[in-house]
Amino acid sequence: MENIVRISSQQSSFNKTNNLVDIQIPANSGVYDLTEMFVTIDTRLHVVSEPTPADKAAQPDTTGLDADVAVQNVRLEFRHNPSGATASIYNAAATPVEILVRNASMISQAKGKIEDIRRADVLRATMKSYTQDLDDVQSVALTGAVPGAAKGNPWVLTRHAQLYGDGNVLSKEQNHEIRIYLRDIFEICKSADAYDSSIMGNTNFHFELNLDRLDTRQALGFTANRGSDAWERKYHNLAANTDGPQAKYNEGAAIVFPTVLQASDPPILATTITMAAKYQCLEDSPFWVGQLVNLVLRIGGDTEAGSSGTTAPAVEAPGTSATAKWAVIKAITYDQATRQIELDFGATILTTTVITAPGTKGYQVQFEVTGVDVTSSAIEYDSVEMTAIRRTDVSSGPSQMQYSQFMAQSDQFSSLSSLNRTYYLPAQTTNCIIVMPALDQEGSDILGSARLQDYRFSIDGESVTNRAVQYMPVPDASSGAEDAKTEAGSAVHYDLISNTFMNMGKRYSSLQECVYDQVVDVNTPPSVSGGGVAGYPTLAACPRKRCYMLALPIPMKDSQTALNVELNGVFTGGNGQLQIYSYVTSSL
Repeated sequence: MENIVRISSQQSSFNKTNNLVDIQIPANSGVYDLTEMFVTIDTRLHVVSEPTPADKAAQPDTTGLDADVAVQNVRLEFRHNPSGATASIYNAAATPVEILVRNASMISQAKGKIEDIRRADVLRATMKSYTQDLDDVQSVALTGAVPGAAKGNPWVLTRHAQLYGDGNVLSKEQNHEIRIYLRDIFEICKSADAYDSSIMGNTNFHFELNLDRLDTRQALGFTANRGSDAWERKYHNLAANTDGPQAKYNEGAAIVFPTVLQASDPPILATTITMAAKYQCLEDSPFWVGQLVNLVLRIGGDTEAGSSGTTAPAVEAPGTSATAKWAVIKAITYDQATRQIELDFGATILTTTVITAPGTKGYQVQFEVTGVDVTSSAIEYDSVEMTAIRRTDVSSGPSQMQYSQFMAQSDQFSSLSSLNRTYYLPAQTTNCIIVMPALDQEGSDILGSARLQDYRFSIDGESVTNRAVQYMPVPDASSGAEDAKTEAGSAVHYDLISNTFMNMGKRYSSLQECVYDQVVDVNTPPSVSGGGVAGYPTLAACPRKRCYMLALPIPMKDSQTALNVELNGVFTGGNGQLQIYSYVTSSL
């Protein structure tokens, strides 16, 4: 049995500069299950998407929905290396939610400091690449800071809007709670399922958040999605294939006109567009009710060989100089038989009045339907709260607890190619984790991403391995050798990683050592070089961005441990960084 209690933060205003959060579990308030408790950051987006005044004034039919009610697909994105002149390739990645917590501490009034971890973002976000595989990344997309990788479509859906892809119910914007579990930040919260506030007194949690790193990114706008134009892709065929049967996402079905339409005949009016693609399920569609779209009209004349003297139909529709080029989808219908969708705009989008001398095949027109770029977007943080799980099945908890915690130390070095230094780990250390961020466009200043060729460890003067541990076969990302540029790892490296996880009593799910792009081109194989070897020509082209750590077990003792670290690689700009985390046995 349990009760769910919401505890508000002591702060009430949050933004890029107001990023401190303090939350207190009051003394004598009950027994809590810290393993299931989490912090929620309630976020909402302010999105503006307006046609130009000239286009808006030229809208020929006012019976349709106005652009003011439009809802756009805008999601959160985490920025790496924000001070760089060029955006990091990691900005497009689905980074774990723990990356939002820069520093964190947990202090008991009665027991003192429980955990205080500096640069928790570096440690937790990097370690998450080992405890989550691609399916895990996709499954936690609903609660993450940024949505997870797309499963099959070349775009990612927002969590800040309820998008309706069928019917006539207008889509709407909504708040989204980012959920950060305490067990993913503090080690004691992995096992403390009976934390007694009467024994611990007031317990204060302090967080410093990376709110200044959160940004917005639109999907399915007019501008091409990062790295690929989703609208020009063919349905369920991410690779370019002009011979395939799939239609493009933006491709409307042809509208065929009669062979002759006299001026005295009633004009042909259209308020709907049937899209050409045949969707296996409605969820694959990139359209929703309330979407603001561009309408571009393509006119195709008589293509019969030898025909001449034909005249194009007199057409009044979006895409011409005299009319507006936008509309808002009012309703969507999905035909189960044809597997096609029909976009209803509730207004006249096409008027045809005269067709003369069309030849034997007549005339046809075709619409291209694409999204519209948002004018501006901003993030607001309504509140930060802790959801506490208070147990009612126990009256008290243990007065003593044994746990482990991470203690951090940082170092910097200016060498472009090597490092050889000794670091002293605290007493009772059982494991050590080293993360090497990178401060360049092709790296992350938070995730382990430095270009490391090989490394070697010594503990108290004794070598851990009898050879240098190989890691990146092509450490220089600017070199011409493209086939192994995105590859990394070795048997000895993975042996050290697995032994460390085993020694910490933790499970790992993946040795891919990467974060995935939000749009993963699963159907697009890497290019093949002249030597017949497949590989990605650049780090940016690879949908798996390197995210790794160095790790090794440490024999526990009551005194400090001397750890010698030897590194060789290509450290761009001479701005090498080390974040060293000691896994230390502790008790309350």
